[in-house]
Amino acid sequence: MKEKEEPEKEKYIICDCAPNNHGKSETLLGLIRYFNKYFGYKSSPVITPIRKMKDELLLFLLPGKKIVVDTYGDPSPTFSKWLNAAVDTKAEIILAACRTGKPQKNMVSRIAASHGYKVIWFSNFYWPNSSGVSTRKQHLIRQQEIECLSGLAHTL
Repeated sequence: MKEKEEPEKEKYIICDCAPNNHGKSETLLGLIRYFNKYFGYKSSPVITPIRKMKDELLLFLLPGKKIVVDTYGDPSPTFSKWLNAAVDTKAEIILAACRTGKPQKNMVSRIAASHGYKVIWFSNFYWPNSSGVSTRKQHLIRQQEIECLSGLAHTL
């Protein structure tokens, strides 16, 4: 008797899409810290970043699920290299940063479609330094964004 094959899980790229210097990487780096601190998830680098880069491309192995966090959102050949490396891990969930330009968004959509991923677009809350929003409020808003992303990644 043949064993039943499990249906393939749905896969998602959850993309923080915002202009330059609007907190995309900071939000996703905060998510990495959140995963480590509150869930004790161990991560391993998918690509070793260049020494001076603050960005990360990390794989988290959860029971029954792989999540990749890709904080590199700059429009360059590195962007597609990192996103393709994230896809190559066969993770069910990829959380990535992306600029708002049409070529970069189209690249995300192309890579997602060619590998069977659905894309969820969002933009993190942004406040210019002169906005009058206190540092404490900014921190609380960022923390809420991180908790929402964590919840989304866990429930999909």
